[in-house]
Amino acid sequence: MLKLVSEYRVFDWIHYLGFALLGMAFQKTCALYLFPFVALLLAYAYSLNNFYDLRKKSKVFLYPLIISLPFFLLLNFIQIFISLLFLFMVTTYSARTFNVKNKKIISTIYNAFSFTLIFFLALFVIEDFSLRILLLSLFFFLLNLVAQFVHEICHFEKDRRQKTLNTTVAYGKKFSMKLSFISLILVIPVSGTLLFFHFVNVLFFVVSTIFSIYFAVKIFTTKIDSKFRKSYKKFGILAGFIFFISTFI
Repeated sequence: MLKLVSEYRVFDWIHYLGFALLGMAFQKTCALYLFPFVALLLAYAYSLNNFYDLRKKSKVFLYPLIISLPFFLLLNFIQIFISLLFLFMVTTYSARTFNVKNKKIISTIYNAFSFTLIFFLALFVIEDFSLRILLLSLFFFLLNLVAQFVHEICHFEKDRRQKTLNTTVAYGKKFSMKLSFISLILVIPVSGTLLFFHFVNVLFFVVSTIFSIYFAVKIFTTKIDSKFRKSYKKFGILAGFIFFISTFI
């Protein structure tokens, strides 16, 4: 069991299941089949990345992909499209044939957007495209974008040695820090717009504003390292839990 957890890097992606939970909470629905389905998609994405980065011979990434196939029968058309788009994006990001990981700016946006699609999956259980979905998705995309920049900054030396030409290696740490700061500040008006249209409540707005300001300040006042990254993830999970609670108030 521990070998499987390690092989599929479960602890690196398990928090993303929260996106599925949040999406269902916003929709006031309970599509429980999304949890195992999303877990399989994430297991595929992370094990595929390991396969290419660590030059592994065993193609264990195929197993979660195969097991996920029956779940497509439970999805509507939009969810099938989102799922296939996610699989396409994570595959082209990791596979050397496409080399997306080495395309500055594009690789950062690409990765941040691909994981935002998990939130889309839950939102589209019962709703068509709307301003509400657009704003909520933009909100979580901006937060994911910061997480991606933090990841790149933490892996800067390793990526530079491996000649991975992502945004941070191409333009430097300060450039990525500035874009992280801008993204965090943009979260506030997006959250405010959500509140204005009554898509979220005051608790959601207050927590997202505090979270954004706190990390916008920390970006330039503390060292961005693994400790910072864990802090962003930990407080992100806490904020996500409060967002979840806010949907019932």
